Amino acid sequence: MLLINSSLLIRLTTQSCILFSFFHIFSAIFPEIIKKKKLLMFTRIYMGKLG
Repeated sequence: MLLINSSLLIRLTTQSCILFSFFHIFSAIFPEIIKKKKLLMFTRIYMGKLG
């Protein structure tokens, strides 16, 4: 019984660690994507004004 509980605990811990690291990576990448999209939109508008 104790062995089953510990293996379940390890599995849950591993899953939460993976989820946390994924969330951390996502929160690090997401602002960069937003910045790039804003920059792209700004460039498009700017080029549209010039063209």
